[in-house]
Amino acid sequence: MHFFGKIFAVPLFIGCFVILSSFVFAEENRLSSASTVESVSATPSTVANNRLTMADHLEKPTGRVILTIKGQIKLTNSDDGSARFDREMLTKLPQKTIKTTELWSDGMQIFEGVLLVDLLKYVGATGGSIIANALDGYDTNPILISDLEKYSVLVAIKNNGQYMRIRDKGPVRLVYPVDDFPELQKDPSTQYKLIWHLRTLIVR
Repeated sequence: MHFFGKIFAVPLFIGCFVILSSFVFAEENRLSSASTVESVSATPSTVANNRLTMADHLEKPTGRVILTIKGQIKLTNSDDGSARFDREMLTKLPQKTIKTTELWSDGMQIFEGVLLVDLLKYVGATGGSIIANALDGYDTNPILISDLEKYSVLVAIKNNGQYMRIRDKGPVRLVYPVDDFPELQKDPSTQYKLIWHLRTLIVR
């Protein structure tokens, strides 16, 4: 390529890169901000005093599945006997908030999502414990469902008002209100229960 050809090619390449980058960020932001829910509407059969009971049936996800519950559950929406949720399905359920600090982030963090015990009731879980599995294959030790209720453990889909992406340790996280319970702060095993990239909950 001649000298003048190179002069014109460089700005053209930079312009294409900028346009492509803008498109990627815009699309990611669109997905992050979509389906914001300020209030929740649900049938009386599934919500009592803003607490979930077992659903009459489970709808099938229409978007990307971000959480799967399997094991000892009564309600399923897939051929393999599991309950699968996309982000919109989780957003429709009564939302709760946890404010807490954590070792890997600066300042107070605000998480929003569904109480795990409520989600388990919603699918008719009958077991006494769960194992949480992450995208990277990490599994927790069994966690008693009674502990999930005691500590109001959250299946979080938002952090500081934004839907979490994989790069943000999302799209789903298991969050404990660590600041509210001194025993959680003192127990080293707590950190192993704060699952990033949560993928599957196995009810036992």
